Amino acid sequence: MQGVLASIERVGNKLPHPFILFAILAALVVVISAILATLGVSAINPQTEAEVTVRSLLSADGVEFMLTSVVSNFVNFPPLGLILVVMFGIGLADKVGLMSTLMQVSVAKAPPLHADILRFHGRYLRQHRLRCQLPHPDPAGGDGVLLGGQAPRGRGRCCVRSSWRRV
Repeated sequence: MQGVLASIERVGNKLPHPFILFAILAALVVVISAILATLGVSAINPQTEAEVTVRSLLSADGVEFMLTSVVSNFVNFPPLGLILVVMFGIGLADKVGLMSTLMQVSVAKAPPLHADILRFHGRYLRQHRLRCQLPHPDPAGGDGVLLGGQAPRGRGRCCVRSSWRRV
């Protein structure tokens, strides 16, 4: 299992920025349209039963089509509006500090069993060389300190100075 996760992480780290991926895929669509138009590929539209041939996006008409229909394609894609609103909301909540406050409050009010589970997951992630995302950063430069340096119920392990120590 550890080898599979390590290989997934290696592949994920090699991927370029999402905007670059989008640009590569858009260019690939343009090139494929030119190749299929040259080969004369066509299909039958199931709604109208008419034959539709592939048009090259590299031609003058294709470039004009791409530039004039970009806004209508953007606006007429139904899930996009919901995704944009959710992403704006999450970004705003993160920038104004709502997310970190929510994490602090939820950890502070958590029952002892939940704190033990959080501590276990933090230790597990630490052992697998992933950073713990705990609500209070460690001033000594570690990954994080649970509840300002205090372990839940006054015992257990905290993530301090990038290592685990008994509290």
